[in-house]
Amino acid sequence: MERNDTEKGFVMVEPPTDKTGFIKTELGHMMGRPLKPEDMSEAQVMNTLWKTFDPSLGSAGSYRQYVAFEPTPNAKIDVRIRRGSIERSQRFLQLMEALNMEDIRWSSFGSFIPTYLMTIQEHCGRKQPEGPDAVSMLLVGAQSVDTVKEYNAAVKYIFPDAKPYVIDIEGEDTNTRLSVRGDGAQMPFKDNGFNMVMTNMLLHMLKVPAEPARSPKETRLVLFEEFFRVLKPGGTVCLVESELRKALGSGDIDQWFKELRQELKSAGFVGIQAEPTIAYGKRINMYKFLRANGKGSCIDPDDFRLMENVLTITAMKPDTQHVLQRLKNMF
Repeated sequence: MERNDTEKGFVMVEPPTDKTGFIKTELGHMMGRPLKPEDMSEAQVMNTLWKTFDPSLGSAGSYRQYVAFEPTPNAKIDVRIRRGSIERSQRFLQLMEALNMEDIRWSSFGSFIPTYLMTIQEHCGRKQPEGPDAVSMLLVGAQSVDTVKEYNAAVKYIFPDAKPYVIDIEGEDTNTRLSVRGDGAQMPFKDNGFNMVMTNMLLHMLKVPAEPARSPKETRLVLFEEFFRVLKPGGTVCLVESELRKALGSGDIDQWFKELRQELKSAGFVGIQAEPTIAYGKRINMYKFLRANGKGSCIDPDDFRLMENVLTITAMKPDTQHVLQRLKNMF
């Protein structure tokens, strides 16, 4: 049942009562064919989720609009940020709840849209290798225990046998045996060891060393070269960054990406892409939004506290097979 909440400016949809029927209907609609028993696995769900609610979204590499919203005319929301419809958002969250995914940490790591979950799955594939071939992920700059918990939840959700490492120069006590105290620009890891290296609002916090003397740009280049070293051929670096004015000086988001693109290219990366990103000022704001829309209720748009000028930048360490496949997928 659909209802209007004109005071808040949203059009909301009541959550389903028949969860089993809802799942089957949504997955059948998603795949464009009758549902088969094997399609009910969580892996199958995650493989195709981004095409569920709007075929125009295309591949996972396009601008994703999962937990986005489209205000009704009287809603006072910054219209400069692209948004999907509130109905698709609710259906996404309802499907998650119907699948008993009550721990939303996997979907809120970093409090960004698109989430790291989407990026991890896009760039690391959708298979779940085991044993010595298990996926290895590295988060550089933990910042908080909450971030590490969400990061672990996101990685383990997709790849149960994955090895999610963390390195932080501050030596944050993250209560994980794979957390390492160290400098991201001089990491104690072997060459070609990780499928993905990720950062979470790191660049504007980089400390320029007094010895050896480096400029901020030289410091970033050393960092990117180190990322390149520890990545496997075909591996991806994923940078989610705001506060770029602090890191790169005056300019606009296009100029900042152009400069970072050149630095990543100098470090050896290819396939460098940037995507506008919705970032919630506080993690609790994302929780409020996910919980509210998952239950068919409404929250005030003032609760979002969206951050401006946020980018998700991805780049790949060259590997002939992966480069050819990525190019094929683009055309």
